[in-house]
Amino acid sequence: MRIPSPGTPVTPLFKFHLIYEPTYLSSLSNLHSLHTAVSLVKTPGSVLTTSRIAPHLSQRQIINLINTNAKPDYLIRENIEYLLLDVRTKNRENQLDFNPELPNQLKNNQAFKLIYQQDDVYLFQKQ
Repeated sequence: MRIPSPGTPVTPLFKFHLIYEPTYLSSLSNLHSLHTAVSLVKTPGSVLTTSRIAPHLSQRQIINLINTNAKPDYLIRENIEYLLLDVRTKNRENQLDFNPELPNQLKNNQAFKLIYQQDDVYLFQKQ
């Protein structure tokens, strides 16, 4: 991989390589599903997600990081349009950044519509 000279625009693909180290990339068995979910988020849409996914949403104006105590009632009041979760990928402390039951709770909540689910990646849109 060639490093661009200063002042050269950085393409999204190159940004992707800067954000992830190769060993981390090879450990993501659901990488394709994450890419698909990110591509479904409309650029101006505000997103609530994890710290691992947030760098891939850098084109959005508003990105909020989810906390471990987030519950559907709290999320309804948040100023977000999308909620993107990856149940498979854990943080540096080997824990999820959210309650693992949250995707199932959101599926049963009429305020959120599940628009993508594959390989433990969930993308919800707030109604």
